[in-house]
Amino acid sequence: MTSAKALAFLNQDPVAHMDLIAPIKRGTAQIIYAADDGVCILETKSYAYIMTVQSLELGKQVISEFTNTGYMVSFHQDFMLDLFEEKLFGTKLINFQAVYLKKEKLPASNRIKIMPIGPQHLGHVIANYDIAVGADYLSERVKARKIFGGFLDGDMVGFVGIHQEGSIGMLKVLDSYRGKGLGADLATFATNYQLHQKVIPFVQLGVDNEASLATVKKLGYDISPTKIYWLF
Repeated sequence: MTSAKALAFLNQDPVAHMDLIAPIKRGTAQIIYAADDGVCILETKSYAYIMTVQSLELGKQVISEFTNTGYMVSFHQDFMLDLFEEKLFGTKLINFQAVYLKKEKLPASNRIKIMPIGPQHLGHVIANYDIAVGADYLSERVKARKIFGGFLDGDMVGFVGIHQEGSIGMLKVLDSYRGKGLGADLATFATNYQLHQKVIPFVQLGVDNEASLATVKKLGYDISPTKIYWLF
């Protein structure tokens, strides 16, 4: 199965499908299925199966090809939840996807200093990040220099990162610094970082996270109305 066939399907709606397009373009996607009714990949950095399919029957066919027993799964259709109801996944996330399709970088405010954090800040990230991705995952992201801390007068006020599969995430402003627009500063940095890496920036945000959705929309991101489900 060729990447060209997969991209032909996915590029019909790039905002909805950037989570699949980005790994294919950067060469970290093992294509499990690609046709005119869906695409499934194994993203080889995160070992996550990511899929969009147009029918439950196709979904059953596709997941029969899964060989990684310790997997995470991400899919675009709610009917796929039924196929995984007996699996022992501990976390379910329901997100909207936002994509920055413009070429130009965003203007930065420079109110805070943003830089990759080191191991000395890992405990701070673990203590303040709300989603249960696990300390080992956050440690790997720190070692890869893919979590960036925002500092004001030497104190960390928040952080943002790049997930293994390529999305911007792990965005957090510490409680005592909220309401100052620092989340937008961190999101701007991550957006420009991805553009510098010649990568289309995209982020997945919880469907109830109205503040962050409003922030990325203000920055110029397009938001897909369809949902993405993560199980891990």
